[in-house]
Amino acid sequence: MSQKLHYDLCVIGGGLNGVSIARDAAGRGLSVLLVEAHDLAGATSSATSKLVHGGVLDLEKKAISASVKSLKEREILYKSAQHLFHPMVCVMPLDQNDQKGSISSLFWRAKLWLHNFLSERNLLARTRLCVLNGDDERLAPLKNPELGEEEDNTTIMKPHERLRFLGNITEKDYAKRLARKMLIFTGCWVDDTRLVVCNAIDAASRGARILTYTTCEGLQARDGCWRVSLRDTRGEDRIDVSASMVVNATGPWVCDFVNKVGIGKSDPDLPQVKFAKDSHVILPRQYKGDHAYMLRQDNGRVVYVMPYEGQYTLVGASREDYKGDADPREAKISEKETRYLIEAYNAAFEKPVMQSDVVFAFSAVHPVAIDCVSGGAICDYYIYHHKRRDIPLISVYGGKMEQYRILAQDVVDRLMTLSGRMVGGWTAFEPLVSAKFRENGHEDISKPGFVYHKSLDDYMSMQKRDYPWLPDDLLRRYVYAYGTRMEMIIGEATSLEGLGEHYGDGVYEAELNYLREHEWVFDAQDMLWRRSKLALHISTETEKHIEAAFLSEDEEMVKEDKSALCA
Repeated sequence: MSQKLHYDLCVIGGGLNGVSIARDAAGRGLSVLLVEAHDLAGATSSATSKLVHGGVLDLEKKAISASVKSLKEREILYKSAQHLFHPMVCVMPLDQNDQKGSISSLFWRAKLWLHNFLSERNLLARTRLCVLNGDDERLAPLKNPELGEEEDNTTIMKPHERLRFLGNITEKDYAKRLARKMLIFTGCWVDDTRLVVCNAIDAASRGARILTYTTCEGLQARDGCWRVSLRDTRGEDRIDVSASMVVNATGPWVCDFVNKVGIGKSDPDLPQVKFAKDSHVILPRQYKGDHAYMLRQDNGRVVYVMPYEGQYTLVGASREDYKGDADPREAKISEKETRYLIEAYNAAFEKPVMQSDVVFAFSAVHPVAIDCVSGGAICDYYIYHHKRRDIPLISVYGGKMEQYRILAQDVVDRLMTLSGRMVGGWTAFEPLVSAKFRENGHEDISKPGFVYHKSLDDYMSMQKRDYPWLPDDLLRRYVYAYGTRMEMIIGEATSLEGLGEHYGDGVYEAELNYLREHEWVFDAQDMLWRRSKLALHISTETEKHIEAAFLSEDEEMVKEDKSALCA
């Protein structure tokens, strides 16, 4: 193709790191191109534990300053995308070593006090150690180690029934007997895939160009710029663009990419990375309530148990070493990992589950140790500047969901320095474009800042008033997934019929059209598993109707000879 374009920055990789870097850079005035070989959030970024805990679980292993920084960042993320980050109470049962008065308990409480005292916390409740009475609903599904082996093994009666029968125990004494020591904190459940997509949308709204299903096949330094060779993986079209700077944000492929384009061989200072695979299982809903459980394991790790998509319970994560010769996108849970998660669950909960109860599972590959030639081992993330190259090139190693904004800001700060620009960071003070909710009586939604962060419920009420014909469950799904951009789906519609063809289970033609035109969706799988989790809720018949709609649209695109690289 003869088309030739130039960008200030080319970002390789459409995971959370890549799209957030693109967003930050575009907001500082750079012309940005982002390319992703498959779909946005097609690998690690869509297979996380879905929870931002704010550094609470790191208190035992990390310094107070790191924990406080994570807690501050949790509030920033919550305010920047309130429709994606939902507060969730987390309960962690404590063992005998955590009893009040022991040395380990005193040390833990001191760190926890500092954690709460030093944190800038305005929206979410503080972390606390407490004792829950036995009648607390959060204890109902858990086993109670305070009940002896004799009571637990009773087959005729449940433990509490036996206590009352044998000892004539009063309700007050019964609740006291079953009381448990707990660590309780507020985390944020997050739709990780929608977070990626909404950051990409924000980047595009600021001028960034997003190309999915486009792979980078080569980098060559030429005339003071990088010549970036791209190929459309769906149509085999090719194009070369030039960029003043390049960021390699390919996640688990970060090492493979630098080797593929011939950069790694000439750079002995490249970090050495150890990868691991984390896996989760999904069970049918196991308990009532919207709270999560954190289960401490003998190996020092924590297993999360939390509600998932209304009808399910998520349990994770296990960890297993990852061999670099396998494709990270094809990572799957092993028998050993499944057994580990089921055993961890059964050790804590009164009602046991079996491996056959698992509805489905997902896995993700990510770095667990980054060994730098000059700085030793790093566990979080590392920004590597390829100094042996005259043209700016940065590779991003690692990164966690709760750090994504800080990571992007650090990368773009480095790019600004390398390019001689003096534009500071801005993402800590501006919500995503889909999260600028206006309150009743406030029509000006262009005002910057966090005047919107308290208004999600208010926005929901306004939408119910403006669209009384929209079912409550569909309205909630639209708001939580698309934020203010749900209005682009509804358009001028004044009834459900105005949303076009109904494919079944609350999925309408207008939503598919929006996803194709504004969220880089090419097929049914992009929509059903990444832009949403509708595949867990819709019937087989509805899924077939949606697939047929995408196939029909694909045929029309072929007739019109549309190319992703020319879009």
